[in-house]
Amino acid sequence: MDLDKDTLFIYYQNLNELEINYYEIDLEILFSRSPFINQERQEFSFVKANLTQNIQLKKQSSLETFKN
Repeated sequence: MDLDKDTLFIYYQNLNELEINYYEIDLEILFSRSPFINQERQEFSFVKANLTQNIQLKKQSSLETFKN
């Protein structure tokens, strides 16, 4: 996977579909509420994605690129 500005390139092989989950995170608030997150990992055991995108791919035996 590569990110170039606002384009995500995903390299895949032998896949029929792809699910991408997007998470909106405000790092400033996250750090100010819990600056030592290593001690409190249980709080983040489940996080729901803000957006999920399911993509059908062309199954190939060679390496392919999906541009999103």
